[in-house]
Amino acid sequence: MKKKQLIFLGIFLACIVCITCSLSYAKYASNTLWNYYLTSKGFYFSSDNLTEKGTKIVNTIWDGNSIFFNIKNNLNDIVITDYDIGYKVTCTIQNPQIENVSCKLNGTSSNRYEGVLSNFKSCVNTKNDGVIVTDYDKTTCEMNGYEWMNQIATKDLYFDIEGDVENVDVNIIVTSTFPYTKTLSGNYVLYKDKSLIGMLNKQYLEYTDYSSLVITNSYKENKCATVTWDSNKVRIDFEKNKITNYATDNSGYINEITFPINGKESIQYIFYKVNQEQYDTSLFTITEIEC
Repeated sequence: MKKKQLIFLGIFLACIVCITCSLSYAKYASNTLWNYYLTSKGFYFSSDNLTEKGTKIVNTIWDGNSIFFNIKNNLNDIVITDYDIGYKVTCTIQNPQIENVSCKLNGTSSNRYEGVLSNFKSCVNTKNDGVIVTDYDKTTCEMNGYEWMNQIATKDLYFDIEGDVENVDVNIIVTSTFPYTKTLSGNYVLYKDKSLIGMLNKQYLEYTDYSSLVITNSYKENKCATVTWDSNKVRIDFEKNKITNYATDNSGYINEITFPINGKESIQYIFYKVNQEQYDTSLFTITEIEC
């Protein structure tokens, strides 16, 4: 490459870097100025879980239950917004490969939620004289020399994941809608811990003369279940197993059993193979049912 071309390329790359830095600085400066303006108006919109830049929360022991987060109208215990703040929340699944899984907010059937952080005031005893003043109205409070002060308004929000999923990435965005706009966000990366939520596990082992299906209930509570299989491949040993509830295929062979299983216990069922094929646990389907 010629010297002039190298010089031109260097100048071009330097311009790109300068433009990128300028845009980043402009965005930073704009955000800084806007936050300064909001502060000058006494506007405080914060969260213990979400941030303006966006935070990432990884939960490796998710039990499948609700995930909570909050929003508040304060900077600290003293600096508190003295007017109402409207807000809206959105909850989005970030995993493009996940199907039939949805995020629902605050016990609703929607991934959107709106509300208001309502400002309120109450009497505060700043004299430390031991008098309980929480029930005083404004007039009584001030006549007795106490202070009528803004109180922190906190809204606890939560989302639920509906659908069968072992791990999921959820994006939460909360935006104030009035009187000013500010956005807080966070990504929740959730990994389901099956040992916490419990499940019915299956293990299939083949021996010389028979095979064994072991079902383990890792729940603390008792469960009822149905197991189905292809009776053209394996058949259950009716004599060696205590079977009371079952169904058969068109040939009269058992291909389904229903049974109760105590919490933290296992049940073993003996089978024998119809042919010499090798099988594994995928041959059997376990379905939890109501007892």
